[in-house]
Amino acid sequence: MRKFSWFLSGAILVLTMAVLFSGCPSFDGPNPPAPYHCKGSVIVPLTSEGATGGATEVPYNCNEIILDPANPKITGWRDYLEDQGFIKVDSCSCGNKLELWRFLKNNPNDNDFNVIGIVEDPPPDVDAIAGTDPTGASLNYLLSFEPVDLDSIVDIGQRVPPETPCPVNPVKIAVVDTGVDIEGNLGNSILADFDWGLTTTGVNCPDAQALGFNIPQPSTPLIDSHGHGTSVNGVVAGIPYLNDVTMDLPLEFLNIKVTGGAAGSGSLFKALCGLYYAIEEGANVINVSWGYMGNQDNEEIPMIARCLDAAATKNIIVVAGMGNDHQNLNGYSKFLPASLAETNPNVISVGAIENIVNGTRAAFSNWGANPAEMTITAPGVNVISAYPKNLQSNATGIVRQSGTSFAAPHVTRTVAAIWSIDPGLSFSDVVTIIKNTASDGGGYRILNHQEALHQVCPDFP
Repeated sequence: MRKFSWFLSGAILVLTMAVLFSGCPSFDGPNPPAPYHCKGSVIVPLTSEGATGGATEVPYNCNEIILDPANPKITGWRDYLEDQGFIKVDSCSCGNKLELWRFLKNNPNDNDFNVIGIVEDPPPDVDAIAGTDPTGASLNYLLSFEPVDLDSIVDIGQRVPPETPCPVNPVKIAVVDTGVDIEGNLGNSILADFDWGLTTTGVNCPDAQALGFNIPQPSTPLIDSHGHGTSVNGVVAGIPYLNDVTMDLPLEFLNIKVTGGAAGSGSLFKALCGLYYAIEEGANVINVSWGYMGNQDNEEIPMIARCLDAAATKNIIVVAGMGNDHQNLNGYSKFLPASLAETNPNVISVGAIENIVNGTRAAFSNWGANPAEMTITAPGVNVISAYPKNLQSNATGIVRQSGTSFAAPHVTRTVAAIWSIDPGLSFSDVVTIIKNTASDGGGYRILNHQEALHQVCPDFP
């Protein structure tokens, strides 16, 4: 039985959300009904006292289970799920072949099922997912890509060309998000004004597009119908720095779309597929501006941790936002995958501050006094960045947004800049430079982009 005490909060809701499951590959079984969304929620304790010490609801797909084919007992799991009325409905198109199984029973319209019992109490020949030796099964959690708020549209004026005081090399950045605005050959976005056009073509996936890969709908464009991914790209490209000292970097953007539409929500399964695809395509740094709440007994941590371990073997840094739940994550509660910085040295977890000048922590940001769990903070309030013009009534291609979603890519840009100057550094070297050059925020570190670059390029102002 699982150590992580979860309690269902009310009746399971069955909602229609075509966004999450549109364009899936052909099914290994009967066709499902029209796209649907079977939603449940679990109560995640936020302190060591459990639910009595504070808790939050975390949504998941109540009729879906993720399996890892690397699991030595995968055959037993498959047989078990088939006996229970599940069929395999999806698998990652590239990289790790994670499998998504959905309850359909004999009647394709009968898909309201609580998977909690399945993952808690499987028969002995497949083992439960609790304990120190998890079998690689997971609930399929729901993820949100929504920013805290979308502020007034702004016009940043004329851009001053950045300096390039040091020799630089190409760095590949994977943005695992809602896609990117590429309509009209970037004519609808300010990204092109910031030399964003240096992109990479996927080389290890037959369905890869010129700018990356669309996980929900392979072989289709990465057009961003939500805006979140475009803004994250803009921060990495350097838009928030405006006329401040920055560098003209030969960054290569590999965009990996893990949501299907405008709602700004996705699933853990699609996100994990996206992370593995970024690893497969040789990204140097992966930006993760999403996640979900958990705690230290969460048996689904190993599935994400294995993905981060795979990145570490390729010398890849994963930069992850800590979430916008205003929770102290110093101890029992976690925000995944950011909190795994505590155990995975190639992960940089990023909290949000209001701005570099005063360094005040943003009211919405999760945080942690444990420096191993919250690596660093970066600006996350009223961050100026790109936005798809077709989603704006007064189309400027620029917005101000807030959230740890926009703090994380500040750090991603710093990581990329360090590696661009000195590509021979290990991920451990880069993380150490960022930590050691950070400013003191009074209990937490604040990113110091200029000082970090000065460490590897003394000529940097």
